[in-house]
Amino acid sequence: MADYGKNGLRKAIIQAKDYAHKASGKFLFAIIKPADTSVYSDLVNTLDEMEINDVQSYAIANISVEDISLLKDRGIY
Repeated sequence: MADYGKNGLRKAIIQAKDYAHKASGKFLFAIIKPADTSVYSDLVNTLDEMEINDVQSYAIANISVEDISLLKDRGIY
C-alpha cells in the first residue's frame, strides 16, 4: 500500500475494524507482513497507523511465498 493517509491504510484499517466488530463482536487483530521491498519507514508508518486507529492487538510476521503469490494474483505486488 502506497498511501498511509485517510484514503489509504487508515481507511482500510477503519473498514477492517468495523467489519471485525460487526461480524464477530470482537476487536481487530492485525498481522503486519512487510514485503521484501519494504523499507523501515514503511513499517514505522504502519505502526503509527495502528496507534492512530487504536488497534490494540497486532503482530509483525514474515511474508510467505503464498502471501506474495496471492498479492501478485491481485496485481498488488
